[in-house]
Amino acid sequence: MPFTTDRDLLALQPTLFREVAFLAQTLFRATLKVQSGQLVIIGGGTFPASIQPGHVAMLGERPLEIVSITSSTSLTVSLTRAHAAGQVLVPADTADLPGSIATFDPQIGIIHQQILRMLGLEAARQTLDADGPGESAVLNPADLSLVETLGSLHLIYSAAAAALTVDSPLATRAAHFRERFAQERWRARAIIDLDADGRADTVRTLNVIRLTR
Repeated sequence: MPFTTDRDLLALQPTLFREVAFLAQTLFRATLKVQSGQLVIIGGGTFPASIQPGHVAMLGERPLEIVSITSSTSLTVSLTRAHAAGQVLVPADTADLPGSIATFDPQIGIIHQQILRMLGLEAARQTLDADGPGESAVLNPADLSLVETLGSLHLIYSAAAAALTVDSPLATRAAHFRERFAQERWRARAIIDLDADGRADTVRTLNVIRLTR
């Protein structure tokens, strides 16, 4: 499982889903409204199973975190929080508005695999096997959320700015997140359980790539 979600990207870059929505994967689009803290569908239909907590809904121009799946027609939502574990910030009720739910999961997935390989782990290998520890060996995934968020934002804005000049706003954002990602890579530490006993055996950093044979 990734260490970050769309709501973490949003918390760090509030304009993300307005600036580069064309790079996101749209999961759902309909007329929606907020009622008593719930995002509900107007005119029938259901939310697809692909929508998960951590995704972001755009209601008009307002982004909302999806906190939980209440039912097939109702989602608990929150205004943007500093942390995913923070208290839900209930948005005011709204009129019927055009809405959509989109995700940057593909970009997050690319950076997630890159981080795991820097740690000497493989995303496809979840547990300990003959070749070594898998992804579940990371005992402090929350501590790697920021570096994965920054790497994902760098990837997204780099793609958005690919055809633009280096001094364009999107290119400037890409350079900003590249620098922050590099800095966080040197700071971040992963606590690793090498023998699946639930206890820390080593601490690995993200500033080197490990080669094995």
